[in-house]
Amino acid sequence: MTSAMTDPYGYVYTKVNNDSKHPLVLNSEQRIENARVLLYWQDTKTNEWVKWPAQNYYQENPLFTNKQGEYSFMVPEGNYYLTVYRDGYQFYRSEQFTVKNNDPHLSNVFISANILSLQPLTNFNNTIGVAFGVSDNIVMGIWLLLIILSIGLLVGLFIKTAHKRR
Repeated sequence: MTSAMTDPYGYVYTKVNNDSKHPLVLNSEQRIENARVLLYWQDTKTNEWVKWPAQNYYQENPLFTNKQGEYSFMVPEGNYYLTVYRDGYQFYRSEQFTVKNNDPHLSNVFISANILSLQPLTNFNNTIGVAFGVSDNIVMGIWLLLIILSIGLLVGLFIKTAHKRR
């Protein structure tokens, strides 16, 4: 027996500012590359929510968004939801949706930037813990600040030593 395949698809984006006159207004979309998109499926035999078995359909799950922030799955009819995670952004979980009658399901996902992030750790059915993360940009900023402070401290010590020798 063959079943029709339909694609839940869309793109992942955040809002950014590109207007120097209104710097606090987020007025433009920025697509997010390499966001991890994980699709869950309600198993028709057990009624449990499980990671969708993409390998049975010669696909991958999770998958990562392309340079345009796009993702796409080809799935049989059923009930689904998806999660999206990218370092430095808020974790996202969609509402449940139903794929049927060869109708594609469009889901463009907005995720906002985070300084600190928490990602649920799951065993496919239940949340079993939380992973704590810090944005790569924040880590780089902290390292840069530490380097600048170290250089400043060394210059200060050098000047102080030079004044004592006089």
